[in-house]
Amino acid sequence: MNNYYLLIPQLLACAVVLVIALRVIWQSRRENAASKAEFERRMAELKAERQQRLAAEAALDRPTKLVVTLDLQDPDTVVDVPRVARDAERLVSGLSAYEESIGGRGLIFTEARARPGRVVLTLTPRNVAGSSERVRRVADAVNAAFGGAGSPPEGPPDLGALPADISGAHAVATLAV
Repeated sequence: MNNYYLLIPQLLACAVVLVIALRVIWQSRRENAASKAEFERRMAELKAERQQRLAAEAALDRPTKLVVTLDLQDPDTVVDVPRVARDAERLVSGLSAYEESIGGRGLIFTEARARPGRVVLTLTPRNVAGSSERVRRVADAVNAAFGGAGSPPEGPPDLGALPADISGAHAVATLAV
Protein backbone atom coordinates (compact mmCIF):
# COMPACT_ATOMS: atom_id res chain seq x y z
CA MET A 1 0.00 0.00 0.00
CA ASN A 2 1.08 3.47 -0.79
CA ASN A 3 2.21 5.76 2.05
CA TYR A 4 0.20 8.58 0.57
CA TYR A 5 -3.00 6.74 1.34
CA LEU A 6 -2.07 6.88 5.00
CA LEU A 7 -1.88 10.70 4.79
CA ILE A 8 -5.46 11.09 3.52
CA PRO A 9 -7.13 10.63 6.95
CA GLN A 10 -4.60 13.01 8.47
CA LEU A 11 -5.23 15.58 5.72
CA LEU A 12 -8.99 15.21 6.18
CA ALA A 13 -8.59 15.68 9.94
CA CYS A 14 -6.47 18.79 9.32
CA ALA A 15 -9.08 20.12 6.90
CA VAL A 16 -11.85 19.54 9.46
CA VAL A 17 -9.80 21.27 12.19
CA LEU A 18 -9.07 24.15 9.79
CA VAL A 19 -12.77 24.53 8.89
CA ILE A 20 -13.74 24.45 12.55
CA ALA A 21 -11.03 27.02 13.43
CA LEU A 22 -12.12 29.32 10.60
CA ARG A 23 -15.75 28.99 11.72
CA VAL A 24 -14.78 29.84 15.32
CA ILE A 25 -12.79 32.88 14.12
CA TRP A 26 -15.68 34.02 11.91
CA GLN A 27 -18.22 33.57 14.73
CA SER A 28 -15.92 35.35 17.21
CA ARG A 29 -15.54 38.32 14.88
CA ARG A 30 -19.29 38.44 14.32
CA GLU A 31 -19.97 38.37 18.08
CA ASN A 32 -17.24 40.97 18.61
CA ALA A 33 -18.88 43.27 16.06
CA ALA A 34 -22.27 42.72 17.70
CA SER A 35 -20.91 43.46 21.16
CA LYS A 36 -19.11 46.53 19.82
CA ALA A 37 -22.36 47.76 18.25
CA GLU A 38 -24.20 47.07 21.55
CA PHE A 39 -21.48 48.94 23.48
CA GLU A 40 -21.68 51.94 21.14
CA ARG A 41 -25.49 51.93 21.36
CA ARG A 42 -25.36 51.85 25.17
CA MET A 43 -22.74 54.62 25.27
CA ALA A 44 -24.94 56.76 23.01
CA GLU A 45 -27.90 56.13 25.37
CA LEU A 46 -25.80 57.11 28.39
CA LYS A 47 -24.58 60.25 26.62
CA ALA A 48 -28.15 61.22 25.71
CA GLU A 49 -29.30 60.60 29.30
CA ARG A 50 -26.42 62.71 30.62
CA GLN A 51 -27.24 65.55 28.22
CA GLN A 52 -30.90 65.41 29.28
CA ARG A 53 -29.90 65.48 32.95
CA LEU A 54 -27.55 68.44 32.36
CA ALA A 55 -30.24 70.28 30.43
CA ALA A 56 -32.74 69.62 33.22
CA GLU A 57 -30.26 70.86 35.83
CA ALA A 58 -29.55 73.97 33.77
CA ALA A 59 -33.27 74.62 33.37
CA LEU A 60 -33.76 74.22 37.11
CA ASP A 61 -33.04 77.62 38.56
CA ARG A 62 -30.99 77.31 41.70
CA PRO A 63 -32.19 79.52 44.55
CA THR A 64 -30.02 82.56 45.09
CA LYS A 65 -29.68 84.90 48.04
CA LEU A 66 -28.46 88.47 48.30
CA VAL A 67 -25.75 89.14 50.87
CA VAL A 68 -25.45 92.87 51.68
CA THR A 69 -22.47 93.98 53.76
CA LEU A 70 -22.90 97.31 55.55
CA ASP A 71 -19.64 98.99 56.54
CA LEU A 72 -19.76 100.93 59.81
CA GLN A 73 -18.21 104.37 60.11
CA ASP A 74 -16.14 103.14 63.08
CA PRO A 75 -14.38 99.94 61.94
CA ASP A 76 -13.64 98.80 65.50
CA THR A 77 -17.18 98.73 66.87
CA VAL A 78 -19.55 95.81 67.00
CA VAL A 79 -23.13 97.03 66.84
CA ASP A 80 -26.43 95.74 68.08
CA VAL A 81 -27.66 93.67 65.13
CA PRO A 82 -31.42 94.08 65.77
CA ARG A 83 -31.01 97.86 65.96
CA VAL A 84 -29.08 98.00 62.68
CA ALA A 85 -31.61 95.65 61.09
CA ARG A 86 -34.41 98.02 62.14
CA ASP A 87 -32.42 101.03 60.94
CA ALA A 88 -31.82 99.32 57.59
CA GLU A 89 -35.54 98.78 57.04
CA ARG A 90 -35.69 101.51 54.36
CA LEU A 91 -32.76 99.92 52.53
CA VAL A 92 -34.30 96.42 52.70
CA SER A 93 -37.69 97.66 51.47
CA GLY A 94 -35.99 99.61 48.67
CA LEU A 95 -34.06 96.52 47.56
CA SER A 96 -37.25 94.46 47.73
CA ALA A 97 -39.14 97.04 45.66
CA TYR A 98 -36.36 97.09 43.05
CA GLU A 99 -36.42 93.28 42.83
CA GLU A 100 -40.18 93.45 42.30
CA SER A 101 -39.74 96.07 39.57
CA ILE A 102 -37.46 93.73 37.59
CA GLY A 103 -39.89 90.82 37.67
CA GLY A 104 -39.68 89.25 41.12
CA ARG A 105 -42.00 89.20 44.10
CA GLY A 106 -39.67 90.98 46.49
CA LEU A 107 -36.98 90.01 48.98
CA ILE A 108 -37.34 88.61 52.49
CA PHE A 109 -34.92 89.58 55.26
CA THR A 110 -33.63 86.18 56.48
CA GLU A 111 -30.42 86.71 58.47
CA ALA A 112 -28.19 89.33 60.05
CA ARG A 113 -24.69 88.95 61.49
CA ALA A 114 -22.32 91.45 63.07
CA ARG A 115 -18.56 91.56 62.74
CA PRO A 116 -16.20 94.27 63.90
CA GLY A 117 -16.82 97.21 61.61
CA ARG A 118 -19.59 95.63 59.54
CA VAL A 119 -23.02 94.06 59.54
CA VAL A 120 -23.97 91.37 57.04
CA LEU A 121 -27.63 91.14 55.98
CA THR A 122 -28.99 88.20 53.99
CA LEU A 123 -32.07 88.65 51.81
CA THR A 124 -33.83 85.80 50.00
CA PRO A 125 -36.16 86.25 47.00
CA ARG A 126 -39.77 85.20 47.44
CA ASN A 127 -39.90 83.88 43.88
CA VAL A 128 -37.12 81.37 43.20
CA ALA A 129 -37.79 81.08 39.45
CA GLY A 130 -35.29 83.29 37.65
CA SER A 131 -33.92 84.57 40.94
CA SER A 132 -30.24 84.25 40.06
CA GLU A 133 -30.39 86.94 37.37
CA ARG A 134 -32.63 89.26 39.39
CA VAL A 135 -30.53 88.99 42.56
CA ARG A 136 -27.38 89.64 40.53
CA ARG A 137 -28.99 92.79 39.13
CA VAL A 138 -30.00 93.95 42.63
CA ALA A 139 -26.42 93.34 43.84
CA ASP A 140 -25.07 95.38 40.92
CA ALA A 141 -27.50 98.19 41.77
CA VAL A 142 -26.40 98.19 45.44
CA ASN A 143 -22.74 98.25 44.44
CA ALA A 144 -23.28 101.09 41.97
CA ALA A 145 -25.45 103.14 44.33
CA PHE A 146 -23.42 102.79 47.50
CA GLY A 147 -19.84 102.75 46.22
CA GLY A 148 -19.04 99.05 45.93
CA ALA A 149 -17.61 97.36 42.85
CA GLY A 150 -20.09 96.49 40.15
CA SER A 151 -21.60 97.65 36.92
CA PRO A 152 -24.22 100.39 37.16
CA PRO A 153 -27.83 99.33 36.58
CA GLU A 154 -29.92 100.50 33.62
CA GLY A 155 -31.37 103.44 35.53
CA PRO A 156 -30.78 104.78 39.02
CA PRO A 157 -33.34 102.83 41.10
CA ASP A 158 -34.46 104.08 44.49
CA LEU A 159 -32.86 101.57 46.84
CA GLY A 160 -33.76 103.35 50.04
CA ALA A 161 -31.14 104.84 52.32
CA LEU A 162 -28.31 103.65 54.52
CA PRO A 163 -28.64 104.03 58.31
CA ALA A 164 -26.82 106.99 59.85
CA ASP A 165 -23.85 105.05 61.28
CA ILE A 166 -23.22 103.14 58.02
CA SER A 167 -20.54 104.49 55.69
CA GLY A 168 -21.09 102.22 52.70
CA ALA A 169 -22.58 99.00 51.43
CA HIS A 170 -21.73 96.32 48.92
CA ALA A 171 -23.64 93.24 47.86
CA VAL A 172 -23.05 89.87 46.26
CA ALA A 173 -25.44 87.24 44.88
CA THR A 174 -24.69 83.74 46.19
CA LEU A 175 -26.32 80.35 45.81
CA ALA A 176 -28.62 79.46 48.68
CA VAL A 177 -27.61 76.35 50.55
